[in-house]
Amino acid sequence: MTLFKSIFAKTLIASCIGLAVFSSSIQAQEFGFNHRGKHIKQMLRGLDLTAEQRQDIKQIVREARQEAKLYKEDIKLAKQETRDLVQQPDFDQQGAEGVITANAVVKMQLAQKRAETRHEIWTLLTEEQQQKWQDRIDNRAEKEPREFNSERQAKFFERLDFTDAQIEQATQIREQARASTQELKSKRKAFKQAEFDIITADEFSVEAWQALHAQYADDFAQGQLIALETRNQMFNLMTEEQRQKAEKIRKRKGRKGKRRAERA
Repeated sequence: MTLFKSIFAKTLIASCIGLAVFSSSIQAQEFGFNHRGKHIKQMLRGLDLTAEQRQDIKQIVREARQEAKLYKEDIKLAKQETRDLVQQPDFDQQGAEGVITANAVVKMQLAQKRAETRHEIWTLLTEEQQQKWQDRIDNRAEKEPREFNSERQAKFFERLDFTDAQIEQATQIREQARASTQELKSKRKAFKQAEFDIITADEFSVEAWQALHAQYADDFAQGQLIALETRNQMFNLMTEEQRQKAEKIRKRKGRKGKRRAERA
């Protein structure tokens, strides 16, 4: 029913550019409400939290995860619909658009809950801690976009025994996806900056957040559409044996991600 768009986590656009089309970690971030893992830890790293703050934040995260479980079946069905779209011989754009559009409400609810949870955590911080967090956001915004990791891509191709012809085609797919998402990436950055202002306000305004989300909803949907088409192209580029290898890699990464989450 739903293709949950992750606003704060790595998005499908990133998976397109990186060609990590079978990554379970991408799926977990895309569909899940991954507050138990590295994203919250990264957000709070270096803020010198007190024991009381840590305990309160754990409780906020725990409650958020419980609420997210209400969407478990929707998420499960959405993943299956995504796999079906990706594994078709030809990309069904109309079908993909239908899935994305039909599930906009669930996407919005999950993304809104993420923002509300972060606001709750923000209000627990001291002014000094909030300033550190603000500086971190500002520094990230000023950084140049991370360059594409060609070495990592080469290793991916090598593990799947790609031929020279396949590598050439895959590179073309990546370049096309990157060109198609350049403008969308700048819009996503603008959304995140505006959303942060809402998160860090004295009171969280649901109306303001929903208005902002609506402003960028079409752009996010377009990013998802590009991502799905890219994944479909990559799937059809591979042989059946290569697909099986990719699936094993996906499952192995998924198990590692689950273990890391359990230790967090």
